[in-house]
Amino acid sequence: MAFGDVVSTANEGNVGSFASLTVELGSTATSGNLLVSTATWDKNAGTPTCRDTSGSGDFWTVQYVESSDSMSSSAIAWKISDGDETECFWAWSNNEDLYVTITEYEGDFNASPEDEVATAFDVDAVDRLDIG
Repeated sequence: MAFGDVVSTANEGNVGSFASLTVELGSTATSGNLLVSTATWDKNAGTPTCRDTSGSGDFWTVQYVESSDSMSSSAIAWKISDGDETECFWAWSNNEDLYVTITEYEGDFNASPEDEVATAFDVDAVDRLDIG
């Protein structure tokens, strides 16, 4: 596998009208990998939250969007894995049907770009540049 490849993924569809849901990843995430979860609701779900497990664990960063007519809404949540996550727990304020996914992407997303190897090279100077 390579940087950015999908390590594991899971989804829950046709979930009944609830105000929370836990989605199992199926394995323990690797530290430094990117975890992404998406959720799509029937109607306005209210502002949702996502975290490692129900009642505990880190909160994930969430971006929520509601349609202008309040007939649907969706969210994406993400975090860099600590290496102990096996699931994500979504909670929202209005009981609505939804479809939710969770995906783990390979790569050390904790690494700073400053830590990456770069190659530089010299180019001979020119005194003339023809265009067209």
